[in-house]
Amino acid sequence: MWWEEQRVESNEPYAAEPNLCDTFPRDLGENAGWSSLLAVERSELTRGAVCGLPPGGSDFSTTPLQQWLEPGLVESIANGKTTPADDQGWQVPAGLPYLVLLNRFGDPVTYPMGTDGELYVPDVIGSTQVWQPSAEVADRWSTVLEDFRTTPFVPYRDECRDYDPATLTGDLAQIKDGVACVGDYAVPELGPELDAQFAADVASRFNAEATTPTFFQWNSANYLVLRDVNGEFEHLYWDGTDPASLIDEAGERAWRVPDDVRAELESYGFDFTPE
Repeated sequence: MWWEEQRVESNEPYAAEPNLCDTFPRDLGENAGWSSLLAVERSELTRGAVCGLPPGGSDFSTTPLQQWLEPGLVESIANGKTTPADDQGWQVPAGLPYLVLLNRFGDPVTYPMGTDGELYVPDVIGSTQVWQPSAEVADRWSTVLEDFRTTPFVPYRDECRDYDPATLTGDLAQIKDGVACVGDYAVPELGPELDAQFAADVASRFNAEATTPTFFQWNSANYLVLRDVNGEFEHLYWDGTDPASLIDEAGERAWRVPDDVRAELESYGFDFTPE
């Protein structure tokens, strides 16, 4: 309340150019950008910067870049048309750029960016809107993004989202391909599609060598989605231990992962570090 009263009396805009991008997240639990204690309306935005990794950045340790936006782009974001976000809300893959925008008093708000350069804008009632550049600013927006990495290290895959366990009826003896589902902050060398022969070999060896587990747990950030020749799926999870085992969805069978398979899974982004 006191801040609001003070600002009614003040005509001095905030003119400093602070470092807005030193909070680039590199692991779970870290947040992107800055947010004010006061509400920052989109229509009030006057300045802002893009924060992100350089185009050649190969992991999250790269020093993030900050690029101030030209006034015309800020105006387009502040006043441009938005549309409601889809069911996925504003959840975007880790590692993409984000915007930190300021009002005339320097209050910040952060807008995440999606894989197509769209911005996810929370509104006052808690829902999320999507801003996309208009035809008038699309080229300038694309030019800005050329200076940043806009490809996620781990793209979201439909196979790694919600599923019904009752549909996991795949035949491990007839696996033809699969996908590695790994943590948001993994930096895989391969994937997410599995080499077809590797997928078949893992399924076959699990089928032949798995035994009854001594306990049942599985890590939902490190698992395989395997598909058989009939299009049916099966999941194999890391059980969260080291030495590592893979365990099936029902927790009925577990297979100690051989060193060569473990190394291959790590190249797909599996992290076998117990929590």
